[in-house]
Amino acid sequence: MTALGTVEFGAAWKRTSEKGQDFLSVSIDDPALSGALNAALFPGESSETAVLVWNRKRPEKAETPAESGAEKPSKVAKAKAK
Repeated sequence: MTALGTVEFGAAWKRTSEKGQDFLSVSIDDPALSGALNAALFPGESSETAVLVWNRKRPEKAETPAESGAEKPSKVAKAKAK
């Protein structure tokens, strides 16, 4: 929340994987980012945790991050709900 009101910088949609696992498909975008960040949020091992998986485009030597089409390996982050 800002002095001007609520700021939206992303969204999430309920999805089911090909293996039948429920997850949230997440898209985060902000002018501070080189491009939109697309991710998947899966339930963790307990009801208090979650696993966020995402890919970022890898810039080539002469390109800026926004111009590149190469993919970096997936990143994974685990978080505990509060």
